[in-house]
Amino acid sequence: MAGLSPTRIQNRSREVLSRTGLDAYAHQRVSAYSGGMQRRLNLAVALLHEPKLLLLDEPTVGVDPQSRNHIHETLLSLAAEGVTVLLCTHIMAEAQRLCGSVTLVDRGSVVFDGAMSDVGDLEKFFLAKTGRGLRDD
Repeated sequence: MAGLSPTRIQNRSREVLSRTGLDAYAHQRVSAYSGGMQRRLNLAVALLHEPKLLLLDEPTVGVDPQSRNHIHETLLSLAAEGVTVLLCTHIMAEAQRLCGSVTLVDRGSVVFDGAMSDVGDLEKFFLAKTGRGLRDD
């Protein structure tokens, strides 16, 4: 558990469960959690050791709007606290809301790397850089 003492794990567990809105469900089996709750638990586990860098791959796939919003708000507050959040997502509106900078990757190559403020509408920008053709291959 990232070298944390049992006491620290217990304290941090309470903190991250509260932060992710799961404190009322701490004694339930995870198998009883909804998809949104499981995604929030993934985030809670990632926060347990107080990382300075948080790497997230599609953290809101398949979650309800309330859980998505809660995850977004949590990530924004973490960034405001100085945690660097690296987010991988296909949801352009999510990236637009959460990110200050963006790297667009197309077929394994970086096609843009810069400030979100230089982009405008991210989805339109991405399609302009990568084309509108389907990617079935």
